[in-house]
Formats: sequence, structure tokens, C-alpha cells
Amino acid sequence: MHAAPFRGDVTPEEGAKLKAEQQKVQADSEKAAADGKVTGKERRTIRHEQNQASRDILRKKHNRRYNP
Repeated sequence: MHAAPFRGDVTPEEGAKLKAEQQKVQADSEKAAADGKVTGKERRTIRHEQNQASRDILRKKHNRRYNP
């Protein structure tokens, strides 16, 4: 028996995409810090990716879809 979905749940497909996006941000952050110094351009790029990921999470949580 499946539990009833709650408002704010994401579908498994959406969750996988969001997780992949977060992993890319983390990988880019680690790559930028690999040489011991994060440049301003790298910092702006990472911040932009993080902001985009946050917006995507918000949109996915509030899109009124859930099909387990």
C-alpha cells in the first residue's frame, strides 16, 4: 500500500534530477577549490548554480504534481 502523497512531495523523476543538479554544484565547487584558491569568477558561477538549484527545488515542490 502506498502512502498518500503530501503537498510539497516531488516525483521520483524530479527528485533524481534535483539530486543530479546538486551533485553537479558540489563537483564544480570541489573542482574550483582543487588548486587552493577560488577565483571571483568561479565563486560567481557556483553561486549562480546554487541559486538556480534552489529555484528548481522550490518550483518542483510547489508544482502540484505527484505521481508515484
